[in-house]
Amino acid sequence: MLAALACSLLFVFIDQARDHGLQKGHRGWCSANILGIVEHATPRNGFVGHTLQYANEHSNKQFVYFDRYPVFFAVALHGVLNTVELSRGEQIQVARQAMNVLYALSLIMAIAFLLELGVSPALAVGAATLAASGKMMVTYRDMIHCDHAALVGFMTLLWAIARWYRTRNDRLIYFVTAFAVLMGRGYASFAVLAVWWTVEAVLAVRTSKQAFKSFVLGTATRACVLAIALGATCLAYNISVEAGRNQVSWTKVGIVDSATRRILDTEERASKEHKKELRWSKFGKVQTERFVANAQPFFGPGFLPRSTWAKVALLLLCFGGVGAFIATRKLELRPPMIVAALSGVVWIVAMRGLTAFHDFTIMFMLSCMVLLMLALIHWMPERLALIPALLGCAVLVLSTADRNAQLENERALGELYTDDFAGLELLLDAREVVGV
Repeated sequence: MLAALACSLLFVFIDQARDHGLQKGHRGWCSANILGIVEHATPRNGFVGHTLQYANEHSNKQFVYFDRYPVFFAVALHGVLNTVELSRGEQIQVARQAMNVLYALSLIMAIAFLLELGVSPALAVGAATLAASGKMMVTYRDMIHCDHAALVGFMTLLWAIARWYRTRNDRLIYFVTAFAVLMGRGYASFAVLAVWWTVEAVLAVRTSKQAFKSFVLGTATRACVLAIALGATCLAYNISVEAGRNQVSWTKVGIVDSATRRILDTEERASKEHKKELRWSKFGKVQTERFVANAQPFFGPGFLPRSTWAKVALLLLCFGGVGAFIATRKLELRPPMIVAALSGVVWIVAMRGLTAFHDFTIMFMLSCMVLLMLALIHWMPERLALIPALLGCAVLVLSTADRNAQLENERALGELYTDDFAGLELLLDAREVVGV
């Protein structure tokens, strides 16, 4: 089983599509933005990278689209890409492999989470690999983006919470909380902490007044305070750097504008073209389609229903199945499973201004999908548990191969912007000024 898992993950790294450019769509566009931020995440810029730079006739520079998140992901990737001299195309390939590392780590932490719940290793591998083979997960597996780092932190925090219920190790919780918040768009882990805090509050209220008093200043509350303090500090630092570089007030920086739109966007505040996407009916339909698409492996023809109502029914059936599965577990195992099932939902709904327009954000439903897959295979006798593990690894390999074959075909048809610009660079003298 371990050999099968190792081989399937090794295949992810070996069978990498050779697209040295950045094609249209989120996979190319988001990768280009993040690579711009990573390139400028240097000490000279206070480690806060940006994507665009403009200059007017007076040579006054303005920088646009600064890093919104803790700088550690961008700085680390900058170090990886600049350890040796690489061409632009080579940098893209190395960065994609770095995303594969994060993808593999998210899968491994999903397995660790299930093992902490007492699930057998074979069933844990089977559930995690089947969930990681989902259509949306595989489609955006190697998109260069900070959400992959955030997902590693997200899954690691879920593992730490599950372990806390068994060992009551407060130090581990605080350490992993800090780690999760600082990983890429680590603010996604706020959803995990919020759900965990709510679960603990309900348990404390149902126990006794004394238990509730202990909860108020307990581990969950302290972890939330730590996360908010770290997140606020990092955000304030990024804002101050952008304000200083563009010489504007803190209220006029792009980071604040983006945060306001992502968190506070409503149908009333949104622009005309975004208003429709933010309606709850449209939002619910889109998220249902993404979840259902991600419930099937990437390879092969889609076998799930096309009708919207059928998809809604299937979504309710999936959540009902996960809920029923949790309800039949031992009492002490239910709280961490509830946190895992609901955290992704809370993040996607709370960040409607972001998730409505970015289909790859469905990756934060990985923990819920892992529980769904476990619910489907948990009945397997121990002597046959190796079967779902091998099946999951095989599905992961086939999905990876099919996705890369698709990318190779698109490569022949798409526009590889970076290859074009790399060719132009070779024709230009370093002293020449070019306006684009």
